[in-house]
Amino acid sequence: VVQYGNLRFDRAAARVQINGNDLDLPRREFCVLDLLLRHQDKTLSKARIIEQLCSFDEDEAPSDNAIELYIARLRKKLGHSNISIRTLRGIGYILHVDTRP
Repeated sequence: VVQYGNLRFDRAAARVQINGNDLDLPRREFCVLDLLLRHQDKTLSKARIIEQLCSFDEDEAPSDNAIELYIARLRKKLGHSNISIRTLRGIGYILHVDTRP
C-alpha cells in the first residue's frame, strides 16, 4: 500500500482511494497511475509508459494518443485530491503532491 498525499494506492487489491473514497479506474489507467507512483519524483516519457504498460499486460501497445487520454482521465479523477500529474513539455509526466494546507 502506498500513501501519496491524500491518495491511497493498494496494488495487491487493485484499489485506489482519495480521502477514503474509492476511485474507479479501468485497468490501463490503474497501471499508468501505478507507474507514476513507482517512479515518484521522476519524469516518465510516453515511450517509457508505453514500454512499461506492455510489460504489465499482453494487449496491443497503446498509442501516444491513448497515453494522453489515460493521463487526461486520471487528471480529472484526481481533481478532488492534492495530487496532480504535471506535463513537462517534450519530456513527459510527473506526479506532484501539493503540501500546502
